[in-house]
Amino acid sequence: MNPIILIIIFITGFVTSYTDIKFGKIGNKVILPAIILALLVNLLDPQFLVLPDFIFNAISAFLFGFVLYLANLWSAGDAKLFLAYAILVPLTVYSAGYFSFFASFAIIVNTFAPIFLFSLIFLLITSDKGAIIMSLQNTFEPKKVIGFTVVLFALIWIIEMLYSYFSISGNFFLTLIIIFILIELVNLLVPGSFLIFAGLISVLRLILDWQAMLNIEFWFGLVLFVLSFLLLRFFVLRLGIMNFGKRVKIEELEEGMVLLEGVVKSEKGFEKKQLFHPTLFNVLSELKIDYAVNVSSSGLKKEDISNLLKWKKEGTAPFRTLLIQETLPFAPFMFIGVLLTVFLGTDVVIFVLSLA
Repeated sequence: MNPIILIIIFITGFVTSYTDIKFGKIGNKVILPAIILALLVNLLDPQFLVLPDFIFNAISAFLFGFVLYLANLWSAGDAKLFLAYAILVPLTVYSAGYFSFFASFAIIVNTFAPIFLFSLIFLLITSDKGAIIMSLQNTFEPKKVIGFTVVLFALIWIIEMLYSYFSISGNFFLTLIIIFILIELVNLLVPGSFLIFAGLISVLRLILDWQAMLNIEFWFGLVLFVLSFLLLRFFVLRLGIMNFGKRVKIEELEEGMVLLEGVVKSEKGFEKKQLFHPTLFNVLSELKIDYAVNVSSSGLKKEDISNLLKWKKEGTAPFRTLLIQETLPFAPFMFIGVLLTVFLGTDVVIFVLSLA
């Protein structure tokens, strides 16, 4: 790997991590020069791979970051920083991955793996016993467990056939991501009919794929998928709402605070609406809602706070507090993700599986 690129990665990583931790911002003054230098160094590198692969990876990284930005899951700075890293890390670094057209997806996996581990440990340490028990009870309701077991039983079969058709080397992490997307996509297109759809597919699988079910590894894998899905979608997110959000009085709101509750106009004035949703598609489906104050990751504006104070004084906004998101600085985790990618040549999931 070109040492100049490694130096740029370290400078970009240290500076953006510092500014994100200290000020909660990732400045263009660091990102834009990093992108320009990355383009120059990569294009002049004699080991540089074919141009189409580089372009497809950059476009995929841009689109991925842009979608997360639109969904208010990333700030504009986070999206641009990911694009910079995607261009910085040469394609020659990647020894294995999910998609040939999006090699930098490995950076995403290596970024979110430490975040998930840190968040889970933090939540378990800071949450009281009652909150943990309540979240576990909600997560493992019998009807929920049975319903999602049927759903995953059907979807895993479909995904495995897709892997075979497109010659993709699937694994646990990728399958789990696709399961999340498929469940929400079907639920969005045919709301209320998803369990019926999954039930029909499950019956078909019982008829056509019964031999696979004679293997103990099949049932071990299914149980692992069900547990992972339920814990991620319900347990972790429920605790996250309780621990990564705090109630702030309207009078104490400050510019830049990110809301977990939006404010919408109602017949009698204004009312609060929860913003922290357990799925990406739920977030995307609400982008058309006309919120009275800024709900993006850039946070509250001075005008928003003035309006909220005015509405409270007039009595049209009967609530006294709003739920504010206490965010983790993302730049340090992305820096760790890039270093893991450079060191391993792939993502942690594929690396661990290669050791087995």
